[in-house]
Amino acid sequence: MFRVRSPARWLKAIFLLLLALLLQGWTVYRLLLQARHAVSTDWVLSCLGWQAVSALVAAPAAMELMPPRFRKMRYRTLPYLWILMFSIPLGGLALSCGAIALGSLLPREPEPLPIDLVEVPQFVSQQPTVAYGRGAHLKSALLSSEASSSFRMTALMAMQAMPMRTVSPLLHSMLDDRYEDIRLLAFWMLDRREKDLTQKILQHLPKLELSLSPSERYLVNKDLAMLYNELIYSYLVQGDVYRHAQQQADQYAEQALAEVPDDAALWRLRGRLAMDRGDIATGETMLEQAIEHGFDRSRLLPYLAELAYLRRDYSEVKRLLSEIPKGVALPMLKPALQFWSAPS
Repeated sequence: MFRVRSPARWLKAIFLLLLALLLQGWTVYRLLLQARHAVSTDWVLSCLGWQAVSALVAAPAAMELMPPRFRKMRYRTLPYLWILMFSIPLGGLALSCGAIALGSLLPREPEPLPIDLVEVPQFVSQQPTVAYGRGAHLKSALLSSEASSSFRMTALMAMQAMPMRTVSPLLHSMLDDRYEDIRLLAFWMLDRREKDLTQKILQHLPKLELSLSPSERYLVNKDLAMLYNELIYSYLVQGDVYRHAQQQADQYAEQALAEVPDDAALWRLRGRLAMDRGDIATGETMLEQAIEHGFDRSRLLPYLAELAYLRRDYSEVKRLLSEIPKGVALPMLKPALQFWSAPS
């Protein structure tokens, strides 16, 4: 079956081929009937001219009937078709039409795949005797453009023992690394942790369908709230999944507090979730409930100061941060303490 672009083009191509066939047939007829003694240079040139015209008519028509994959190199194929039809009267036209029909019946060639030759990756096994110190050294090693890929691979594997919340942002940045082995290892570490948490959630959910005592239901709801919270604060989910995890964590924390309303950790969790949603008033209320039920106020001072900052109460921010002892403040908090402690 011919592959053409439209019926009109198909009919036009057939008409041109028939016209070329008549011209070439007439030329051959003249060659066969002309007596040898009457042959002249002008007569030969006339026959060659009509043959060239018929080939010029037939070549584009034959090209039009070709399958699409043969029409890509039009300006390279047309001269060859013209030479074939000009050199072999009638036979060249028959051969061209037969080749077109055969090409239409042949299976389509597979498109070339983007495959390149790559070297076998050299994986580095863990070296338990190597000590890397704290995470700052590992981070500098991973982000160094001068470190070898094998050294960076070993440093990345050494981070498996560190808390996911600490290393997750760095692992996400490694997903764009220029070395494929590092990208794959970072993705595997993130994916493994996410699947572990998801599996634990799926194990806890059916328990809520059972007949549980209030204390047992409280524990299941609290575990679910903590698991969803871990997905959020370990930076393992994004987008719609992130928002879903927020809703689920808050929902299960609320159900757990309905059973045991004096759980300060759950009040703190709900306060942080509300802050994450941008609900300042609810976040402050939840954190105050956490303090009221026994949560250490000094540990919540950074969050209370953040809420005051969002309310644009800068004097309250300065007062709250001044209550944090500089000796026990986290390193990431020290620049903020230094800034707000400076005289205005």
